[in-house]
Amino acid sequence: MSLIQGLSNFSNFLHKLETRDKMMGAYSSNLYKTNFLDQEWFTFETSGTLIVGWEGGPSRNVELSKKDQKELQRVMKASREDRVYESLDLADERPRTTATGIEIAAALATGAPPPPMYFFPPEQEDTPRTYRSEASNADPPKVQPKNIDTLILSTKVTLESMKKSFAYFNRAIVLAHRGQHWTLLQNSCRALWNCAHTALLRAVSSQPGGEEGLVTIDELRGLVWMPMYMAADSILDMMVQFQNVLEAQALKAKKKATKLGDYFESWTGDIKNEKGGANLKHENPLDDMSSLDIRWVKRLILRVIELLYYEQKWEKLVDIALRFSALTNDRYGEQIIPILVQAQRQLQKKIKSLKGEGPPQSHYLSLMQKIGGVVTAKDYLHAQLLTHIDKSNLSKISPGAQIDPMGHGVYTSKDGQRVVSVPLDIPHSLQTLRDVLDKSQYTSRALQHSRKLLMLYLAGQQLNSGDGFLSRQVSKVEFQPNTARPQPTMPQDISHDEFEYVEDVQTSCMPRSQLPTVLSSYEKTIDMLNAKKEKGLASQAMHELGNLQYHAGNIRGAYKYWSDSLDLVLNTSDAIHTWRSLLDSSDVSGDMLQRCGLWGCMVGGVLASNIAQYILTSDLGLRMECCFLSGYFFKALFRSSLPHPRADRDYALYDVGEGCEVTNLVPGIDLLSEKFRSDGRQLAAALRWVTEELARGNHNLFVLPLLTLYSYLATFVSRDLQRSVDGRILKVRVLTELSLFNEAFIVMQRLLHGERLPHIGDSNFRQVESKMSSLKYNTSKPITEPNNLKLLEMVLDKRLSSSLATLYGPHMTCHLSLAQANLFIKLAETLHVIPLIEDTLITDSGAKPYTMSTMSKGGLGSRGVKLSTSSAQSRATTKSGKSNDPKKEDEEEADSVQHKHANKRFTASKKPLTQEMIKGTLLAIADQMVGTIAEVIQENAEHDKHGLEGLPAAEMELVVLCKLQQAAIARQKHHSAMAARIVMSALKLLKSSRLFKKRKEVIAQPRPSSLKSDGTSRRRHMYKDVPVSNPENSLFQYQNFQSRARLDARLWLNCRQALVKCLLIEVRGLGEVKDPETKVLQELADCRQYCIEGLGEAEACGDLEVQADFLYQGALLNIMEGKSQETTISLIEDAIMLLNKVPKLSIPTQQQLVTCMVLKTDLQAAERDNDSVLFTEKTLVQYLSAQQLILKQMETLGEEIQHYFPEGEKSFYSTPISPMKNIYISHMLRLAQVKLRIGHAMARNAAKYIRNGTDKDPVVLWTEVLGVLTTALELSQASVSREANLEAEILFNLGKVERMLVLHGKVQPRKAADTLLQAIKTSYRNDHDLGLMRQAYLEVALVYLFAVGLVILKPNGSLEIIQDGMDDTASVRPGTMDSVKSKATSTKSYKSKKDRLSSRAKSGKSEDMDDSEKHRRAAYVAIRCATAVAQAQRSRMLLIGDTVVTSQPLSETAQDDIPDFLSLDLVSVYTLGKKKKKYKNEIEEELAPLIEAQETKKVETYEEQVSRTKDTAKELGWIHILGYQTILQRMCFTATVSASSTKKNKQEDMAEELGDLGPGFDLGFISHAQYDTSLNHDVVRSMLLCGSWIGRLNRLHTYLASNLSVYSSTCCGIYPPSMLTLPVPALPKMDLEVICRSYSQNQTNPGDMDPSIPLAITADPGKPLPPPGSNMEPYMPSDRPVTSPTEPQVALQFYQPSLEETDPLNPDAKGPDSRVLLLYALFKKTTQPTVQGLQWISMAQLNDLHDRLAVLGQRGEISLQEKQKKEPVAPSPTPSTKAKKTQRIKALSPKVQRDEQLETLLMQCITDVMSLLGMVSEPEPSNLPIDKKSIKKKIPFEVSKTNIRCLENLFDPSFGALICGGEMVKWLLKIVHTSDTSLSKESTKDTAASSPTKN
Repeated sequence: MSLIQGLSNFSNFLHKLETRDKMMGAYSSNLYKTNFLDQEWFTFETSGTLIVGWEGGPSRNVELSKKDQKELQRVMKASREDRVYESLDLADERPRTTATGIEIAAALATGAPPPPMYFFPPEQEDTPRTYRSEASNADPPKVQPKNIDTLILSTKVTLESMKKSFAYFNRAIVLAHRGQHWTLLQNSCRALWNCAHTALLRAVSSQPGGEEGLVTIDELRGLVWMPMYMAADSILDMMVQFQNVLEAQALKAKKKATKLGDYFESWTGDIKNEKGGANLKHENPLDDMSSLDIRWVKRLILRVIELLYYEQKWEKLVDIALRFSALTNDRYGEQIIPILVQAQRQLQKKIKSLKGEGPPQSHYLSLMQKIGGVVTAKDYLHAQLLTHIDKSNLSKISPGAQIDPMGHGVYTSKDGQRVVSVPLDIPHSLQTLRDVLDKSQYTSRALQHSRKLLMLYLAGQQLNSGDGFLSRQVSKVEFQPNTARPQPTMPQDISHDEFEYVEDVQTSCMPRSQLPTVLSSYEKTIDMLNAKKEKGLASQAMHELGNLQYHAGNIRGAYKYWSDSLDLVLNTSDAIHTWRSLLDSSDVSGDMLQRCGLWGCMVGGVLASNIAQYILTSDLGLRMECCFLSGYFFKALFRSSLPHPRADRDYALYDVGEGCEVTNLVPGIDLLSEKFRSDGRQLAAALRWVTEELARGNHNLFVLPLLTLYSYLATFVSRDLQRSVDGRILKVRVLTELSLFNEAFIVMQRLLHGERLPHIGDSNFRQVESKMSSLKYNTSKPITEPNNLKLLEMVLDKRLSSSLATLYGPHMTCHLSLAQANLFIKLAETLHVIPLIEDTLITDSGAKPYTMSTMSKGGLGSRGVKLSTSSAQSRATTKSGKSNDPKKEDEEEADSVQHKHANKRFTASKKPLTQEMIKGTLLAIADQMVGTIAEVIQENAEHDKHGLEGLPAAEMELVVLCKLQQAAIARQKHHSAMAARIVMSALKLLKSSRLFKKRKEVIAQPRPSSLKSDGTSRRRHMYKDVPVSNPENSLFQYQNFQSRARLDARLWLNCRQALVKCLLIEVRGLGEVKDPETKVLQELADCRQYCIEGLGEAEACGDLEVQADFLYQGALLNIMEGKSQETTISLIEDAIMLLNKVPKLSIPTQQQLVTCMVLKTDLQAAERDNDSVLFTEKTLVQYLSAQQLILKQMETLGEEIQHYFPEGEKSFYSTPISPMKNIYISHMLRLAQVKLRIGHAMARNAAKYIRNGTDKDPVVLWTEVLGVLTTALELSQASVSREANLEAEILFNLGKVERMLVLHGKVQPRKAADTLLQAIKTSYRNDHDLGLMRQAYLEVALVYLFAVGLVILKPNGSLEIIQDGMDDTASVRPGTMDSVKSKATSTKSYKSKKDRLSSRAKSGKSEDMDDSEKHRRAAYVAIRCATAVAQAQRSRMLLIGDTVVTSQPLSETAQDDIPDFLSLDLVSVYTLGKKKKKYKNEIEEELAPLIEAQETKKVETYEEQVSRTKDTAKELGWIHILGYQTILQRMCFTATVSASSTKKNKQEDMAEELGDLGPGFDLGFISHAQYDTSLNHDVVRSMLLCGSWIGRLNRLHTYLASNLSVYSSTCCGIYPPSMLTLPVPALPKMDLEVICRSYSQNQTNPGDMDPSIPLAITADPGKPLPPPGSNMEPYMPSDRPVTSPTEPQVALQFYQPSLEETDPLNPDAKGPDSRVLLLYALFKKTTQPTVQGLQWISMAQLNDLHDRLAVLGQRGEISLQEKQKKEPVAPSPTPSTKAKKTQRIKALSPKVQRDEQLETLLMQCITDVMSLLGMVSEPEPSNLPIDKKSIKKKIPFEVSKTNIRCLENLFDPSFGALICGGEMVKWLLKIVHTSDTSLSKESTKDTAASSPTKN
């Protein structure tokens, strides 16, 4: 209870001290100043001597009389009171009277009003900061002394609070000792020790010029010496009792001849075991805390001896010293005995002065007689002194004297001092010292002496630390004579010293001129330690010497000793470069722990950190390697105890300390027990820097254990609140970068609510500000999950309270807001949609976001959103709020109440919720947060005399980081131009900063007298290359130093990378869209230039990862600009080569490596040299290696991966186990993309194996592909970052594989058709990919044609076409289907079972007939839909060249609806930036700068710049918008991504060798018949990184369909009609074992949705939601012309087989001789109106025919004219205005002669058409004359330009065509169906004869 009371009182005192610091503005405590040294360094237990004369330390003369001491204390007290008045009354002398920009920004970040500018009176206790009053003409108010104690914590209150606390500690120690509660006794002593040290740090100031302390060190010593003495006395008594028990046990063990542990031998060993320092490995029993911490006991005893010495308590000092020496076998006699001798001499002087009995006194004489010799320390430990009194000589005492002996003069205070209870045998003490010196090791004494010199030197620097300041403290040593001797480099022989004088035990500080002495001493000591093989101590000495060398400015020397020390720790040479080969194992940290020991790892970590931080400043690659080495050293501490996790991912929320899963880092061991071995400050600083540097290098997973260790040190060891908050903010950033949003939200909420904040006074936490919500962010579910939305609503509007902001400080407050904004930005980045930014800052209900600032800010904004109402309305809303919702109630309510009062942006939205709205809200809130901080700091700096160039380092870093976040927000909005300009402004700010400019040399002023010297060192006059802040303002010195260390090359390269990424999303390629003269002055250069510059800078800095990134970005730029793929592939290969050289890649770089591998394989597949199976096998291997890397990364992030055996053969099945823990990681989307490519490559391999003949079962091959693609689809649908084009392509490939299984009778045809239709619908609602839709419709047609029995699959993969003999009047005969099915397959499928049932029931036959008719009708509709989509493709290609369309102006609606990204990409170069100025004459040009300086500059906001750009974009035409869409489409597909191709180049070389089209076709065309014009099916359709472009294509398609009527009527595909969507019958499952993984548990279940949250995108139960961004109500042209034609039609489509389907008559046809399928759909006005079918045709003949028809079309344009009445044809995509002009001229023109040569050529083409379709007529004799009339009669239609054009389009192999009505249609209806039937009969005969012949 007394212990708790003591801690409570001390906590209360610290709270008062914090309140004082708030009011005084003491944010920058001495603890965080760079020139601050802990006073513990200069204490007796650390230095080994009594150091005097240092600033704030004890005085030299301890022999003052009591009167002198009292007078000195009185003067000091008066001085302190004067200092309190000065702090109030002399505020006008302080240079800083206004708030800094970062303080104003911190106040606005919390939503509080701006900080007050005056000190008096304090308005609220929890305001962010109060400020001292400015100098004014008014007289300062007089402060009454009585008000000081109530307003500011005074010395009196301080002394009373500490006195009360230490009294309770004293009582607790006494009670624990009396009750023999030894553990409680140790805890009480520890608490006393900790509180005394805390008081020394926080209530005593030793820094000149800083904030004055409340008490002096002498006053604190006067308070604490007695409790500390009681603690030491009790601890020693406890050790004696322990030793008695141990000796008894040892006696029993000796009888049994058993060996005991070290404790039974000695507590510490003897002087022979003393080596001068602590070993780096565990040293028994000194490092064992299981029963007693011996090292801490030693520190306690030596501290008490020092206190007793200065308090002149000589008898107590001798008692403690003798008892401790006895217990430790005089191990520390060299330090203790000199002081012991001095104390004994002082006691002798006192006895002599009091005329007492000289030593040895009578009671000691009797004791000496009893023991038979001198009284040693061990004798004294157990001796009992007896005082003999001669009663015969006693005088009589009166009764009054017995009551009051002092008053009656019987007894005085001096009588008791004549007798002492301790031995005063000085010769024996000196002899003991000589014996100790004889036994001690010289290396031990040498190391102790070197360290003593180091402490003396550092203490001397405390006098000089106040550069330019004067101490107001009363000097105690200024005019004291200094009789100290110069210190030698090696320890002196003190065996002959008598220690008669004060100088023999007290040592004065060393001046800076004595630094060479310290260096020389260390060098000699290191040589001796190396000779004695004391590697651990030698490494520590080298570490200390390296620190000294760096302090002296010798960088090379520091590097030498640090690296040598590191070599000794690792027991190797050149450890910095060879450590990876030395520790090449799976567990590097575990090996380090075994090799170096626990403290060796700590020392090694600090050494590697120092080398990286201070030496390797230019080589970022080697610097990162050193950081890894340091990180592995620190992580080794977690290998010392079994409970700690081994995987880095498990440390995301893992904490060590009280109240956590594991209480102690290393149980039973104090890691900081010896300051030279492991100093807590150095350890924490090194760990913090390494963690930050690794996190900045994106090694975020690696640093999670380091963050846990840092949190343990800051929270539970040092109990430093600001450092604890700093570490947690860094942890939020790291978790955010890893996409571990659940853990990031938890840590963020703890910071915002003030949970788990350390309390300085005790081991408990501070009181929580407000209750944290119990809701967790579920990363296994999408963002639209109700709980996720509710949590987002609360965190979006939660801001730091004012009291917590004051506690954290302005820097931590701003960085916390920045981390919170970064969390929102990264969460929004996972949503691959274009954000919809509306009035997100004000909700529909008008409620104010609680604790959110609604101040109106202007100026330099890059904010993405404005308030929807004016700032005045916002303030009025704030003021009008009643007391129904107090500020603090919202923070103290439960989570349900919190959500009730939070802005329900999502859960109570009036509009249906979309991911675009969620993303827009996240970005808008984040933009408002970072914009506030950046603008306030910049505006504040602009009003300062130094301007933006003079920003301090901390504010500069914040502004740059905010700008990078603003650029990320603009990039997600697809505002590339704005994002690039924001990053450029950050680069300019860094470049112009004064922080990076060398300062002028300071010339030393002459000093007239040495008495005026302030001891300033020569180093002051050197160049200061790194200015951190203004010298007159050192308020935030620590924060500025920390920030300045981060303003380095890495930050510059990060800005470079951000700039390139911003420019890469800018779509260029349209050239000048306006007059070039209207351009503004360009701030930005070409993206390629920045890539080259960044690559050179990264190479100079040695950062291979950044070099690879710039090479990768250059490759992407090549792809965007359509450069040669050879160059692009070489860039990617260089990037891969560089990344393979990096020993350990970060997670983003590992993803980049995977992306490079996949992209390289895609480009190589697009540039394939051959189509053999070897090429696709190689492609598959590369994709599988990329998949392996992705799965390995996902495993490190916490996902469980399932592999299939045999290993290697089934690796394509490897996939994460369902349900996944985190669907927000970007690996998931990349895995789905790679799975698609693996499935595609496997399908191509399977097709080639089957075609070439294989022993494997084709069904097994296709089933494996089906499993891989199904898993890819599930992964894509479960991922948050879904991409519609990816899912559409997966569905398309899945449908093709299912079609092959349909041919094998293993999948129902309707199931395959449904999959393909899903692909069409997905693409239709998103990017509207007409090519994919056309191919999918053709696949659907093939499926239904097989279902009606028109296609048979042959064993070698060839497709045989069967006709059932139906003609115009034929009806469906049931027997036909049975015969066809018996031919088609011998396997038992569901159709054969149905046929058997049909023979039993007539109704079954009719149903079968109905299904067959449905399939026929569906096949017809599918071919017609494919034709309609092909028409839309052709129309879209011709639309951009139609001058009638492109010359149309944009309507007002179209102008207002222009997408932001389009306007910024096209016209930003004409609007953003300074306008070019033209001057009339030279005079005007010279006066221009003066005029501009007087003008008020208006800075446009972000919204104003975007609005101005959109206004300029209204002048654009449709040609620009259509051209922009064309560029986007080119960049999205592998077939069009490059302008040059190896294959094309080879074909161009062959063009000269090939013939032309034949006689008569002489317009310069060449025949493509010998070209291989087949499509490249070895590569997937979509590019890997086209997700962002697809979103723009979706928006552009919607925009064009809504605003351009021609586009909507002719360029939109057909949505799948209902006739194609046939229900899949519920039939028994096939014997098909598909291995795939379902991730339905990661998707939103309809049952889990909150009905109160309306979603815009919904799905039927059991089906996944459509991809985000899907347009659920797209523009759909009518499908009536497709499903219900009114006149005869012919639709032809050409299908190039993608899965190696071949013509059975020509199974080996490849290249130019390959065969394609002609699919036709005929409509005739007969009883059987629709006819559909297919047949094989030659690709070479088709190409030759189309080339001839193209030439005919050119000739027809020259020689033919249209009649007034044209035949009905398909509607043209463009209105024909040319025809009207022709009609007007026709009546006046002479009659045009027939072009007979044209008709002859057309007849040849008609013959080619019939030959192509298989109807070969008998050739006429060549010797007969050509009858021109007969030729005219043979042409079955009119010779006209329209008919020739229709015929050309009809046989266009790329698109096909549809023609309606007319003679041509009648002719085609005859020849197409007839030729198909005749070909079928021939093929049937050939098949029966088993001898197919080649055409």
